[in-house]
Amino acid sequence: MLICAPRGSGRPYSALVSSVIDVAWIGVAGVAIGGLISITGTAVNGRIAHRAAKTTIEGQQRQRLWEKQCAAYEETVREVLARQTRREALTSRGDLGNIGSQPIEEMRQHEEPESIRIKALMLAYASALVWAAY
Repeated sequence: MLICAPRGSGRPYSALVSSVIDVAWIGVAGVAIGGLISITGTAVNGRIAHRAAKTTIEGQQRQRLWEKQCAAYEETVREVLARQTRREALTSRGDLGNIGSQPIEEMRQHEEPESIRIKALMLAYASALVWAAY
């Protein structure tokens, strides 16, 4: 059986098949390159999304730390003011030798649980300047 080219093409049938195969290989190469570009784009987008998520998480952690530091500062200022008020009340009686031990013991009993909580917050979050002021 003789393989012939279609009429009017002027080329043998095997040359046409060869050019079709060449076109098919070009198409396969285009698909492969497109696939690689797509995979690369997906990887780049994944890295960008990962960095954005990491930045968001770090920002949230900094915000929570800042909130805790603020709470520690607020509590410290509140305690310092309360101490000043109690000291002024104890010393404003005029007779420092006659204050007695009962007001001081009451002050310590009332102050210790709060003091412990404040010191715990300060140990965790307060700066050296706050400790120096405390």
